[in-house]
Amino acid sequence: MKGNALYPLSRVNVKTYSIPRNSRVCNQENLFLGSIPKHYDIEYLALCQDGRQVPAKAFQPDFNNGVSVREFYNMFLATGRHLKDLPLSISRDDFNDGYSLFVFNLNPSDDNDALSTVSNGNLRLELRFRTPLPHTATLIVYACYDSILEINAKRQVLVDYY
Repeated sequence: MKGNALYPLSRVNVKTYSIPRNSRVCNQENLFLGSIPKHYDIEYLALCQDGRQVPAKAFQPDFNNGVSVREFYNMFLATGRHLKDLPLSISRDDFNDGYSLFVFNLNPSDDNDALSTVSNGNLRLELRFRTPLPHTATLIVYACYDSILEINAKRQVLVDYY
């Protein structure tokens, strides 16, 4: 063998953040450096990657009036299920009734299946609620990373993360 064996792999990281009772705004800096769900009437949601907002226009659903089509449609786009026979188990009504997942594809090529180079940076999440939270809530952040597993001629395993 002339070079090291390289294997692409996906890593997953899940973080939770507590949002205190009576809050109307939640800003989480540095999201990543290196029972029945509820949407709690989110009225504004924006993610910033190194100061660039994703998507360019923040999500502004109005769940009380059934205005969440853009957010629901984006869930299909960002998960790579748009125009494919790959259904999600969340219907439009389920999404509006509390099974709301806000999905962001930060891959530069917008292709979920393409392996992208590892990039570092800062993610900031901004949430606003229409009414103060009735009790403390938990924000769950689920992230997938592209990584490379490398095995050299001495059978040493090297990874590009720590």
